[in-house]
Amino acid sequence: MKKIVITALLILPLLSFIAQEEEGKNFRFGLMGNTSIGWLTPDDERKFSSGGVGLGLGWGLQMEFKLGKTTSFVTGLNLESYKASLNYDDPDLSATSKPTYYDLNSDFEYVSWEDLTDIPRANPEDTSLFQLTKRSYTINYVNIPLILKMKTKEIGYFTYFGEFGAVLGFKTKARVDDIANVVSYDSLSTDPFTIEDPNNENNIDLDLAKGTQPIRAGIRVGGGAEYNISGTTSLFFSLHYNYFITNALTRAKSEDYLRSYDSDTGEFEAVGAKAIPGSVSLTVGILF
Repeated sequence: MKKIVITALLILPLLSFIAQEEEGKNFRFGLMGNTSIGWLTPDDERKFSSGGVGLGLGWGLQMEFKLGKTTSFVTGLNLESYKASLNYDDPDLSATSKPTYYDLNSDFEYVSWEDLTDIPRANPEDTSLFQLTKRSYTINYVNIPLILKMKTKEIGYFTYFGEFGAVLGFKTKARVDDIANVVSYDSLSTDPFTIEDPNNENNIDLDLAKGTQPIRAGIRVGGGAEYNISGTTSLFFSLHYNYFITNALTRAKSEDYLRSYDSDTGEFEAVGAKAIPGSVSLTVGILF
């Protein structure tokens, strides 16, 4: 993934240079910033539910290659902080939903379930067992848009446009804030879990790189307007709906940390959490 990002960083300036040399006025570039409202849509609400929206921020470089009088190909590179939440203990969930558990060590790092070798599982002295109730995600991406832009002729000082295309995102970091109950576990008891602290614990800024997918792909549709300042220099703003087609979370067979408990078998099972991200973003920038 790092090689892909580095390659993109090297290729995009090269494309800019070539376009300036060969295309002249048929190439435009500029800077942009954006804010977004993001959410996660659970695939199976028997396990968890949407926990609400989050406010993300981003910035980057935008480049446009003219294809015709009213059409352009838009690409670039932007850094985005995507935020959203999931509820793992929603009282409105199906009666078949199961509590979700994980362990933290003394350094507040997630502990792989495979490293807890006690069979049946008991609480190791150097870890703490938590029942997860809500998780807020902050995932940073390097995004590369591949967009077709269709514009009107200039009306006054304004040019209006619509956009449609794809967006590829490469994860650089994933952190979460958890609300969870501290619990103890006794495999010999008929009710093996005891809540040690009735007040929810806030586990802040935990690294969850292994719990999220490295690549995000989606479809972008939207529109906006440009305001001409002078010559080819314009201010622009746009509003987009981003529908992503990839799961944001790791698959069940790759899940190292989250486990649900089956009271019938007395066993812990990997949580196959699947949630599709979405967002609405507002972008403001300048093109030269």
